[in-house]
Amino acid sequence: MTAPSESPSIWNRVVIAILVTETAERMAYFGFRAILVLYFHNGLGLSESLSVSLFGGVSCGAYFSPLVGALLADSSWGRYHTILTFSTLYTIGLCFLTLGAYQVSSVGRSRNQEDPNTNPEHVEATDNLLYEKVATFLGLFLVCLGTGGIKPCVSAFGADQIALGESNERRKRNDTHSDHRKNSDDFEESMEQEQHVEELQLQSAQEDISRFFNSFYFCINLGALSSFAIIPIIRSNFGFGAAFLVPTIFMSTALLVFLSQRRQYKHRIHNLSQPPLSRVLRHCVSLLWSRRGYRQVPISARKENGRRGEESQDGIMTSIDLVIHEDAQQVLHLMPVMLLFPVFWMLYDQQGSVWTLQATRLNLHGLQPEQLQFLNPLQIMIFIPLFDQIVYPLMDHCGFDIKPLRRMEYGMGFAVLSFLTSALLEHFIQTRPTNSVSLGWQIPQITILTVSEIFLNITGLEFAYSQAPGNMQALILALYLFMTAIGDGLAAFLFATFFSHLSTAVTMIICAICMTANTLLFRFVARRWKPYQDHRVILEEVDEGLQLGIVNPKDMS
Repeated sequence: MTAPSESPSIWNRVVIAILVTETAERMAYFGFRAILVLYFHNGLGLSESLSVSLFGGVSCGAYFSPLVGALLADSSWGRYHTILTFSTLYTIGLCFLTLGAYQVSSVGRSRNQEDPNTNPEHVEATDNLLYEKVATFLGLFLVCLGTGGIKPCVSAFGADQIALGESNERRKRNDTHSDHRKNSDDFEESMEQEQHVEELQLQSAQEDISRFFNSFYFCINLGALSSFAIIPIIRSNFGFGAAFLVPTIFMSTALLVFLSQRRQYKHRIHNLSQPPLSRVLRHCVSLLWSRRGYRQVPISARKENGRRGEESQDGIMTSIDLVIHEDAQQVLHLMPVMLLFPVFWMLYDQQGSVWTLQATRLNLHGLQPEQLQFLNPLQIMIFIPLFDQIVYPLMDHCGFDIKPLRRMEYGMGFAVLSFLTSALLEHFIQTRPTNSVSLGWQIPQITILTVSEIFLNITGLEFAYSQAPGNMQALILALYLFMTAIGDGLAAFLFATFFSHLSTAVTMIICAICMTANTLLFRFVARRWKPYQDHRVILEEVDEGLQLGIVNPKDMS
C-alpha cells in the first residue's frame, strides 16, 4: 500500500504572517479598550453612567459589524480585500482617536498651567471639547467597523492557506496516479488503497487546521496579555494621547505585516456557478417561513439536470437551485448549535464586571481589583499547548469522546462548575469580616472558566469554519462572534432588571442553573447532529467514478 506523503509544515511564512497580524491587531484592540472608560470619564468629562453605556456600545458594535465584513467577503470582495479594506479603516479610526486624545491632553495641560492643583488628565464637563469629541467618536465608529469587519475573515483566511495548500497537494497526487489506476491489472484493489491514503490525508489536513486555530487563539491572548501589561502604565505616565498612539502603531504594524505576503497568499477562486450569497440568505428566510423543502433527488438525476441546466417537469431542482437549497439548509442546520452559545458568553464576560466587583470585597494584598483579569490570558497561553499535546491525547487514550461537539459540551459543564465555585466564595465573603477573605480564593473559579473557554471557544471557532459551506465560512464565523453580542445583551438586560434585586451568591447560582439547562439542551442537539458534507465534493467523486467505470449509474437511483 502506498503511504501518504509527508504533509508540508503549516508553519510557513504566510501562516506566520497571519498569526503575527492577529497578535498585533489584538494588542491594538485590547489596548485602546483597556483605557476607554477612563478616557470617556476623565478625558472627555462625561458622567460615569454615560461612560459605561458608551463603552458597552463600542463593544456591541465590535461584535455586530463582523456580519458586514463576512457578507462582503463571501459575496463579492473575497477575504483578502475585505481584510485589507477594513484594516485600513481600522488604522484611520485609531489615528482619529489618538488625535482627539492628544487634543484633550492639551486642554488638560493648559488648565494645569493655570492651576497646578488640577489633574492634567481630567477635563471638566464645562470645557469646550466639540472638536475632540467629533474626532473621538468618528474614530471609534471606524474602529468598530474595522475590527468587526476583519474579525471573521482573518481566521478563515489563515485556515484557507492550510486547507487550499493541502487540497492542491491531493489534487496533484490524484492526477499523477489517475493513469496508473486506469491501466492497473488489479484496478479495484488499487482504488481501495488510494481511497485509504486519501482518508489519511484528509484526517491530517483537519489536524493541521485544528493546530492553526489553537495557535490563532494563543495569539489573541498574547495580544491581550501584552496590552493589559503595557497600556495602563503608558497612560499613567504619559497620558491618553500616548496610550492611544501605541495601539495605532500596533495596528499599522499588523497592516504592513499582512501586506508583506500579498503575493504568496492562496485565495479561494470564486465559482461563477455558485449563487450569490444574497440568494442563499433569502432562501434561508423562505425555508424558515414556509417550512417547505425540495424532495431528495438521486445523485444521477441531480447530475443529469445540472448538465441540462433545466428544471424537470416534476419539480426537481436544477444544479444552481440545488446549491442554494443545500447551502441554506446547512446554515439553518448550524443555527440550533449556534443559538446555544450566548448563555455561555453571558457567564463568561462577567469576569470583567461581577467578579471584579466581587474582588473589591476581598483582601487584595496591594493589588487592584481588575488586575486579576491578567490571569485569564496568561492561563490560556499556558493551557493551549498543554491541552493540544497532553490533555486531548490522554482523554482520547482513556476513552473520552473528544470530537468538537463533545468538547464544547465539556466546556459548558466546566462553566457550571466555575459559577458554583463563585457562589461558594461569595457565601464565604458574606459570612466573614469585610476584606478578610484572600484574593487568591478567586483563582479557582477563573482557572475553571479558562478551561471551559479552551474546550468551547477554540473548538467553536474550528467547528464553525469546518462545518460551514465553502462560500459562507466568513459569514458563519461572523454569526459565531455575533453570539457574543447576544450573550452580552442578555446579561445587561438581566442585571438591569431581575438580577438587580438578588444577592450576588443567588445570582451566581441562577447563572449556574441556566448554564446547566443550556448544557442539557446542547447535548440533546449534539446527539442529533450530522456533519456537513459538501455536495460539490460528492458530485465530483461520482463524476470520477463514472469516468473510471467503478460507479454503476443504476446504483445511484
